[in-house]
Amino acid sequence: MIISNLEKIDLKDNSLVAYKTKLNVFRLNNIYPHEETNENSNITYDVVKNSSLVLGVEFILEDNKVEIKDNLFILDGHHRFNFINDNKIDEEIDVVLIDIRKVSIYSYNCQLMLGKEEFTNKIYEDHKFVPNVLQEDVSFFISLNKQKYFSKNILNLRDLYDYKKILMQQKIITPIPNDLKNDSEIVQFTPLSYQDFKKDFVFPYKSTWIMPRFDR
Repeated sequence: MIISNLEKIDLKDNSLVAYKTKLNVFRLNNIYPHEETNENSNITYDVVKNSSLVLGVEFILEDNKVEIKDNLFILDGHHRFNFINDNKIDEEIDVVLIDIRKVSIYSYNCQLMLGKEEFTNKIYEDHKFVPNVLQEDVSFFISLNKQKYFSKNILNLRDLYDYKKILMQQKIITPIPNDLKNDSEIVQFTPLSYQDFKKDFVFPYKSTWIMPRFDR
């Protein structure tokens, strides 16, 4: 897929390559989400038209064109993308294309909604999460204020994030933006990488905080 009419975006990190362009995403069948959406969305047509959908791509640069490899993953704009498809918005919108291999992917912060001891007891009772396990024994963790808790019962990232979804549904944790300053107890999970994004699987709502951001 070759795209022209590009405008390069100047970023602080010179190793990152990103472009602005316009695409009719409703007509494309190779754009995939990497996380679920919340049913309570305030997206409107004006929001779609006055913001940019951020797509992670692997591309080959060729003069003023971009040839996109394989699939495009939504990095920011899942609710807007759903709105476009649900309302059949058959027109071009603003899009940012960025090299998915070089973006920084962090765990989306969650605020702890109960006491620290109650929380650590719960994750131990549910899946035997304990602190200070050697990294060679297990790879996946939950962190509370940067203290990591590991479980040998969690065998992969999908299991870990399924558990995160359960904790959110139980209102034990609730997502808050990573750039929001507060004094809350912060819970995080093992960060994903772009290689974890698959066209036939989505992680729970608010799994990732991806930098750079283009919504400010």
